[in-house]
Amino acid sequence: MKTLTQHPGSMLAELFTQERTPLPKDEHNRYVIDRDGMLFRYVLNFLRDGAVNLPLDFREGAQLLAEARYYRLREMVSLFPVHLVVGGALYSTTWGVITKEKGSVLKAWFSQDIVPLRRDSDGRYKIPRDGELFRFVLNFLKEGNLHLPRGFSRRRELVREAGFYRLRAMQSLLNLGLGHHAFQGIGPEN
Repeated sequence: MKTLTQHPGSMLAELFTQERTPLPKDEHNRYVIDRDGMLFRYVLNFLRDGAVNLPLDFREGAQLLAEARYYRLREMVSLFPVHLVVGGALYSTTWGVITKEKGSVLKAWFSQDIVPLRRDSDGRYKIPRDGELFRFVLNFLKEGNLHLPRGFSRRRELVREAGFYRLRAMQSLLNLGLGHHAFQGIGPEN
């Protein structure tokens, strides 16, 4: 029971910490939850070890994400893997990172039940933007800092990308000419 109740606020914790659980039972006295039993094993594995570990060929990501949302497992949703193809470049991150920035286009896209992006044959979300510059966008979302290499010459293009994704803080840093030089500390770009 501890496994099912360890995430306060989740539907499972609420169901199994009540004096009397409102779930029906079958003829063997087992609780019945009318959801996808095959996907529930991934939910249980998350509850046991706190990670979302999926096979490389896993094709039911949207359904599993819906299950995590149904059970109100915010931590599972946050750790859920997201695979992207941006301008031909491949990226992997988590739902929590991609939806981190309030007001961003990425948060708007990935907060919907059905993400309004096309997918490739491997299920990766396709974003028709500059793939090389997206690494700076993703790193900014992960770390909240801007790390640019010394002599970075594509600042204007990166400002445009930050504007497209509605990453206002990143855009402000770029417009002010600030950013970390890779391994060099903080300072304006030359």
